[in-house]
Parts: sequence; C-alpha cells; structure tokens
Amino acid sequence: MTTLEEIASAHDVEPFRYVATNGIMAEEKAAWLARHFDLIGLSCDGPADIQNSQRPRWNGKGTSHIVERTAHVLREEGVEFQVRTTITAQVCTVRLTSPTISANSSRRRNPFEPVYIGAGLVLPPALALTSR
Repeated sequence: MTTLEEIASAHDVEPFRYVATNGIMAEEKAAWLARHFDLIGLSCDGPADIQNSQRPRWNGKGTSHIVERTAHVLREEGVEFQVRTTITAQVCTVRLTSPTISANSSRRRNPFEPVYIGAGLVLPPALALTSR
C-alpha cells in the first residue's frame, strides 16, 4: 500500500482502496482488510440456506456463519462495506439479502448483480427475456 500512497501523493490524488471478497477468512484477516481498505464489497446471496447452497466451501459445508462473522468484524472495525448479492432464480424467490448481514452493512445501496461465467453475463431463467 505504501507504493500506492506514494504515487497518489506525487500526483495530488486521494487514493481510494476497494476490495470485493466472499468473506471466507479468519477474523484477523477481516480486521486487516478493515484497516487497509476504504470500502469492502462482501458477497452474501441471502439467508443461510441460499448462501450455503450457492457459495459452499470446497468441502461442501456452509459459509453463512463465516460471512456473518466477517461482517461483524468489519462493522466493529468501523470500515464501510456493502453487501454484494448475485441474482439467481433461487434468490428471486425469497428475501434478497440476509437480514443479519444487511443490518451490519454501512451502505444504503447494496448491489445486486447477475451471474457471470467467464467474461459473459448469464441471466437466470426467471429474469431472461423470451421472444414470442
């Protein structure tokens, strides 16, 4: 980060540091991010059942409790963060964000984004336009 700050200072520019994360990390790492970034995008696709099915760990276990813990650490550290939700057909059928995560978010606007595969955009069938 020092190099970034030096370059920004040399050009009289205020640096803005942003990172997006799935939130699957140790509390110490979340605290480090909070101290080194101005805004953090935290991915959470909904209540625990949806989060756990759309973003499982490599071993198939759920991630919701870890993402909620990360959100709590970020809030306690005082960093601004937003909840990033990927829109899928499953998300469209329920409340769109986890109440726990959203309550911890410091942003009024939390982005909802379509599913991306590689460089392409993939709309869930429920949202795709069909020709008649």
